[in-house]
Amino acid sequence: MLTPDLRRRSLLRGLALGSVAVPLGLADRLVAAPTRPEDVRFIARALELAGHGSARGDGTPYGALVVRDGTVVAEGWNRTRLLGDATAHAETEAIRAAARALGRRDLAGCTLYTNGGRPCPMCEGAAWFARIDRLVYAHSAGAINDAGEPQLGGC
Repeated sequence: MLTPDLRRRSLLRGLALGSVAVPLGLADRLVAAPTRPEDVRFIARALELAGHGSARGDGTPYGALVVRDGTVVAEGWNRTRLLGDATAHAETEAIRAAARALGRRDLAGCTLYTNGGRPCPMCEGAAWFARIDRLVYAHSAGAINDAGEPQLGGC
């Protein structure tokens, strides 16, 4: 039986060689209602971060935070305009800050909260590679989607 690391490497090798196709939209079928009471509080904070960054002119209105054991590890907002970096999305900024704060790239045990719809493939892929356990997103604190584990390959 293959270990999770070997399965992951095998999948990545197949993706790189073009021999594995990940169906787009597969992850959308996993959406469920929020399962934890703190989801509303953390999504509200993501919405605050989105407004903060947008008001400053840093980028479009997106905010994200990485939470572990009910504690915010790191926050981020879209800074693509400010940094002139197309990869400086709210989610990637929060993931990078969390890795720095924890001193490791493996963010197992963490949840990524973000406002808006399901993250773009780059951001969800970054969450997957960081081994984030759970992804939660929402357009408002009243419409939260628990997407479960981040998916690689499509939104």
